Parts: sequence; structure tokens; C-alpha cells
Amino acid sequence: IMSLQNRFDLSQNKLYELCAPDPPGKLIRARRVTLLKELTKKGADIQTLAQKTGFSVEYIRKNLLKEIKKS
Repeated sequence: IMSLQNRFDLSQNKLYELCAPDPPGKLIRARRVTLLKELTKKGADIQTLAQKTGFSVEYIRKNLLKEIKKS
């Protein structure tokens, strides 16, 4: 979130205002999960998934693969 603030020269309040009603972190995570789903459908291996989304291999295996299979 700090990098977004710095990159776009926004105060924390302004960033939260722009992302309302959700906090920025929730929107960022949702985008990362969407990217993970897209890459999974294309057959990307778990190392590529981790590299492209910023999630660790362990986190993807333990938490996100279940979430992806549900949707």
C-alpha cells in the first residue's frame, strides 16, 4: 500500500477514499487471486504462479488451490 501511495503521490486517506468501500489491501489480494486463477487455467506450474502473483508456493498449496477449485 505504501508503494501505491508513493507511486501516485497519495495520502493514506486519499488512497482509502479512492478504493472505498473496500480497503486497498483487499482489492490488491482479489486481483492477485484473479491472476492466479487465470494462470492456473492456462496450465502454469506452481513456481510460475508464485512468481507472477507474489504468493509463496506454500501459501498457494495450503490455501489458494482449494479456493480456486471451489470457484
